[in-house]
Amino acid sequence: MFPWWLKIPAKLILSRIPFSYRIFAWLGIFRHGHMDDADYAYSTFKKHFSLKNGEGSWVGAEIGPGDSVFSAILAQDQGATAYWLADAGDFANHSLDRYAKMVTSLEQRGLLKSSFRLAVAGDFNNLLKLCNAHYLTNGVDSLSEIPDESVDFVWSNAVLEHIRAARFPDFCDHMYRILRPSGCSSHQVDFKDHLATGLNNLRFPTYLWEREWFAPRSGFYTNRIRSSQMVKAFEEAGFEVKIVSQTKWEAPPISRSQLAQEFTNLNDSDLLLSGTHLLLTKPSKRL
Repeated sequence: MFPWWLKIPAKLILSRIPFSYRIFAWLGIFRHGHMDDADYAYSTFKKHFSLKNGEGSWVGAEIGPGDSVFSAILAQDQGATAYWLADAGDFANHSLDRYAKMVTSLEQRGLLKSSFRLAVAGDFNNLLKLCNAHYLTNGVDSLSEIPDESVDFVWSNAVLEHIRAARFPDFCDHMYRILRPSGCSSHQVDFKDHLATGLNNLRFPTYLWEREWFAPRSGFYTNRIRSSQMVKAFEEAGFEVKIVSQTKWEAPPISRSQLAQEFTNLNDSDLLLSGTHLLLTKPSKRL
């Protein structure tokens, strides 16, 4: 296994090879999650969907769907009348054969309520139309295409840590804007680095880490916003925040002496936290 410090130059070099994302994903070098696996997609969607407020028809959105738009099929099966998928690029598998296999896998085990007529889709764009879904691929700016107070439920899984730090306040504001009063938003956040599942990303000063030629383009970028800071950002946007669950290290995976100067004053609680599940609710009336 490569040490974390060797992965940085390796990924920096690989990210500049003019291959498409799908080639890198096929090679197993860069991947945006596992939402093209039926069991993973189903269990992940259900974990978040179980926290949705209210019954009956609803409008939903997924932030960072990654390698598939399969959640649009799952959402429709659960009564969604419209669905938005917003990502930083067109990373989703466009193969209908892949989605057919995923649907069949769940249908055979009775995990879908209704039979999905994938055969009539014809192509990827028609698949989206069948689900009344919209696939947006311009990152945070994509959210501006979603109408005000039109969404009941938003979710993401291991995505928020990848939003550029400078754009995170914009993201919070967009989330508040698109949700209807009493709507909610479920987010699993991974605070580990994407180098060696520790906190090696905190070794670097911001002036280097946020350079365009460095982490943001190279597959290991995390915004390094800690849990307490993330909660504060959502509260400042107007949300009521509930911590559903947390995962922690028994001891910080890095000593304070190895941290960049700007992180040396972090609370122990932030250094011990490896992941959290946040539930955000938009008050029925803004406080």
